[in-house]
Amino acid sequence: MNGILIPETVLVKKDSISIGRFEITNMQFRAYKESFSFLTGQDNYPAVVSKKDAESYTKWLTQKTGQNYRLPNIEEGKKLHKLAQKVAIKENTLNKWAGYDLTRNDASILLKKVETLKSTLLKKVGKYNPTKIGDALIYDLGGNVAEYYNGGIYGYSAYDFYDNSDDSMVESKFVGFRVIKE
Repeated sequence: MNGILIPETVLVKKDSISIGRFEITNMQFRAYKESFSFLTGQDNYPAVVSKKDAESYTKWLTQKTGQNYRLPNIEEGKKLHKLAQKVAIKENTLNKWAGYDLTRNDASILLKKVETLKSTLLKKVGKYNPTKIGDALIYDLGGNVAEYYNGGIYGYSAYDFYDNSDDSMVESKFVGFRVIKE
């Protein structure tokens, strides 16, 4: 739009908000912050950024497009987390990488081994099946990077252990974001 690489959003329901179909990618974020660097070939991987940078990006995007963009609010973030928990087992989480029914103890051992890898567990956005939210289909809600909302972080990253009996919000080192457009 107007020469700017902007995120694709999809309408949740008629006369409603739109939500980013994918997390903000490295290339989309670089359009905002030219000094943002990432590895060659990872243009369409999710951008791992600070919450401050995520909020600044939404303000910049609003200014550049004339449309109102923001992070999910607290209520939306909690709902998104519940949906993320439902689909996390099938998406890019540490559990998926293990290839078996991972326990919390196993997860900490596996994570130590993963930290020695020279490559990333993150994948291009849109790698897994979409999740339906109202009329919208969105990707990577249950895994790849955890995501910011106004109240904190929801969902899971590829480095996070998913426990279907624990619905608490996560602490994650790999956090990106998706936008809401009003």
